[in-house]
Amino acid sequence: MTGGCKNKAKGTSAETRVVNFLLAAGFQAERVVMKGAKDQGDIHIRGAHGCVSAVLEVKAGQQTSNVNRALRTEWLAETKVEGENAGMIRAFLVIAKHRSSVCDYHVWSSDGRRFWYLDEFVALARGGY
Repeated sequence: MTGGCKNKAKGTSAETRVVNFLLAAGFQAERVVMKGAKDQGDIHIRGAHGCVSAVLEVKAGQQTSNVNRALRTEWLAETKVEGENAGMIRAFLVIAKHRSSVCDYHVWSSDGRRFWYLDEFVALARGGY
């Protein structure tokens, strides 16, 4: 398996863990396969009427062990663009911290001003973000 394949598998695994966590919390969530040239994030959370209410961009693997400000800023910019591609105002960066529990994954608002752990984000999202 090449490095690119390993990284993709780690990303897929982390995305699946996040989706399963959201589903267990009662949300409608699904992994999104990239279609066309405009990426629309990795996970979509759907609201009561089936419309996408939030986009999540997930970063995983060794690169998440020690995320510096510049890298997080780059990922946040990517998250914002992918949210816009999906037509969403609400886009969030999920950093699947290497060797961390899924509930301890970091969630950042795409503007980089707000941060939660995934379990806190889920509790907040129940109230409508």
